[in-house]
Amino acid sequence: MKINNFSFIKTCAKQNLSQEIPAAPTEITMGRDLPTIYHYSGPGGGYVAIYTRDVTKAVYGVGGGIYVMGRVRCKGEYIGGIFIPDGYESGDDITQDPEILAVCERRFPDMKGKMWLGGETPAWRTPHINPNWPPNDF
Repeated sequence: MKINNFSFIKTCAKQNLSQEIPAAPTEITMGRDLPTIYHYSGPGGGYVAIYTRDVTKAVYGVGGGIYVMGRVRCKGEYIGGIFIPDGYESGDDITQDPEILAVCERRFPDMKGKMWLGGETPAWRTPHINPNWPPNDF
């Protein structure tokens, strides 16, 4: 069965899955498209999530007052369900990668210093590029 990852994410956002309920639920723009920055367009890439604590920029929440506000496609690979950008190894901290954050700051200039990155994006793997989709451990 093919999975359309972008539709899956939009569906989760629209249904408010895994979402903390904020004091004023209308603060989150649920169902809005997830902004995607195509920093890399070649084969073997993946997605880094852009996180924030600013609920007004949120597309959906992941818990603990942390929200996803976008994603960046980068060169790298998925290892054990975590996206590892080129130049990093599994377990490295990518949260403040200067190159990727600079790309994010150009797209979201008002969020400089208010966002960070993470590779916990297994649902965003691109099935047509990864012949092993879905992974056995997913």
